[in-house]
Amino acid sequence: MAKAGRSVGALRSVGRCAGLLGLPWLRQPRDLLARAEHVRVRCDALVAEAVTLPPSVRVLHVIDKISESLCSALDVAAFVQSVHPEPEWTEAGDGACALVGATMAQLNTDRRLYDALQRVRDAPAVRCALTEEQARFVELLSADFEADGVKLPAARQARVHELHSRISRLSSTYMGALARGSPRERLVRPAAPSDLAAAATGGSADGPLWVRSELLRTLPAHVRSSLIVDGALSMLPDDPAAITAVLKWCADEPLRAAVYRRSHSAAVSSGNLNVLAELLDARLDLARELGFSSHAQMAMAYGRMARCEAEVHSFLDMVDAHTHAKLRTELDELAAAKRRSGQTSALAAWDVPLYTGQLKASRWQIAPCHVAQFFQLDAAVSGLSTICSRLFGLSLHEQPLQSGEAWAPGVRKFALVDLAPGGVGGAIGTGREVGTIFLDLFARERKQPLCATFTLSAGSRRAHFGTLPDDGGTLPLPTVAIVCSFAAQSGDGPTLLAHPDLVTLHHELGHALHALLSRTELHHLSGVRGPLDFVECPSLLLERFATDASVLRTWATHVRTGEPIPERLVDALRDSAGDFVGFDTAQQLLYARVDLAFHGPQPPSADTTTAVRALHERAYGAALPWVDGGSCWHAAFSHLIGYSGGYYSYLWCRALAAQLWHERFADDPLSPSAGADLRRTILAPGNARPPARMLSDMLGGKALSNEALLGELVKPTLAHRGTGATAGRLHA
Repeated sequence: MAKAGRSVGALRSVGRCAGLLGLPWLRQPRDLLARAEHVRVRCDALVAEAVTLPPSVRVLHVIDKISESLCSALDVAAFVQSVHPEPEWTEAGDGACALVGATMAQLNTDRRLYDALQRVRDAPAVRCALTEEQARFVELLSADFEADGVKLPAARQARVHELHSRISRLSSTYMGALARGSPRERLVRPAAPSDLAAAATGGSADGPLWVRSELLRTLPAHVRSSLIVDGALSMLPDDPAAITAVLKWCADEPLRAAVYRRSHSAAVSSGNLNVLAELLDARLDLARELGFSSHAQMAMAYGRMARCEAEVHSFLDMVDAHTHAKLRTELDELAAAKRRSGQTSALAAWDVPLYTGQLKASRWQIAPCHVAQFFQLDAAVSGLSTICSRLFGLSLHEQPLQSGEAWAPGVRKFALVDLAPGGVGGAIGTGREVGTIFLDLFARERKQPLCATFTLSAGSRRAHFGTLPDDGGTLPLPTVAIVCSFAAQSGDGPTLLAHPDLVTLHHELGHALHALLSRTELHHLSGVRGPLDFVECPSLLLERFATDASVLRTWATHVRTGEPIPERLVDALRDSAGDFVGFDTAQQLLYARVDLAFHGPQPPSADTTTAVRALHERAYGAALPWVDGGSCWHAAFSHLIGYSGGYYSYLWCRALAAQLWHERFADDPLSPSAGADLRRTILAPGNARPPARMLSDMLGGKALSNEALLGELVKPTLAHRGTGATAGRLHA
């Protein structure tokens, strides 16, 4: 792997202006709007060709080119909208998304395109000659057209179009409220003393939170260094990393309570609860207009692995039954830990991170600040390259950014290079670049608090480009951007990652590889454009490599001594993850059930908070009381936008990943044979084959099972084995 530099600033780049993301047409904000218009005109020309062709495979290629043209503009615009720090760019991204969305909505109800697809399907000679992928393209795209009401009478079709537009507008409004930011030059020290009591009980939820610096002395050094200090007061940045750090490390309960309440109610002041209510009503109206009883039922009717809501509820209930007793035990342990600390109040939501961390530290003798000494960012990227090399015959090489290519300081660019002769699973030949990965990992002002992989150009064989040339609007290679909100670090020392951040980085690599290594004929079926309850499987599988000793010891060394990470430390990291798995699973179950309730036949749009409270009390009972006025997390739950009716996918895919790990990787995580099979059976096909068949091929024909996940959920941890053993002191 090429040596990685520590950080590349957006303005420290080389050469003539290459355009944002390396796109020559994208040098200024208005170019996004111009591109949206260009795509509209191009799509009109492609539609004219598609609807006049006789039934043939070329019809599929032309329609697929329409899909790719739309995505090439929409994916880039949505990315800019989400991550660019400058308002002019994000506003242009908003506008471009709206323009492309309008074009897409029009095309999705174009009966001429739908009829062209049906002519291909209904021509016996053509239908019999279709490949499995081509036939699946016809099937899935036809279903997409029908889901957009293409077969409805004109009046009802107009209603569907209006509902889609309203849903898109409300979704953008909801997400826009999450992109909070307070430029430092606008922050002023309050005129009156602003101690904790004042911060907790007064002032706007959107204003800066100033607290006494002495209350923050237990924060990790890299978090303390990011604070704005004014005399004896420090201002907490309003970003997820700082909030998490306070809840996990600060002993002062009023401070934790204040931070928790603000972080779980900040989006309420923006009106997001009202936006959410309108959004849920619009989604239900759309589902009913298309003949479904609920939005969730509609979503599962189009390609999900889960076939109906009842199947999902049954799965969630099964997981709940296996973890319920463990949850009760864990909540009792947390309450006892709080009492031992001298606190007399009942266990509250803001106590869980602190006492969970303390109990884990005492049981396993793991100090996160010392664990991070083994996880330098550059070394971690090298570790990701090792996984790519050993499993897939690929390597990551950092490349210099060209002028204008980056959107913010700290952005880095890597080439994914094929090392294997002839490649594996349809890869490009030796030494050729397979794709590009941008990294934008740290929190900053005006950046949405997210961890996501943006597909900017998905991988495919693009066999039809000879007759349908690209127009210069797409990237020359498959390209993704991994965007996270890790705590920013100051100083000139090496950047260190907390272990949860390392796990997140592996998770996002799974999504990136799924997009980059896709080798479909048709763009519409490439990469992660598959069912929600399947596409998380590769990323959840890759997470497990971040807690495997044989993997970590290939790269993780102490930042000062160079000592390889001790195997017993890795074992403790892995095993300690089993501590409080009951609570972690209960939280995922709560999110999934709230999502299903919101998108069921009778969504509680009139009072979403009461519905969330009822599900919270079902999950935790009296052991973890509901927080009045501080539990409106659903007003800022971004998964309600992209995963509507599909949040269960995380637990569902966790079961799939657990089975893949135990069947194929646990004994030899870096097995080239298992890696080649993963690339061939799951990554390369994208959505060109049904997920169940891809998984079955990876498992050698074995049936899918939840047993691996359930076994992990009920596995006793060190704290519950009835022994007095300790793991020993495991940090340097």
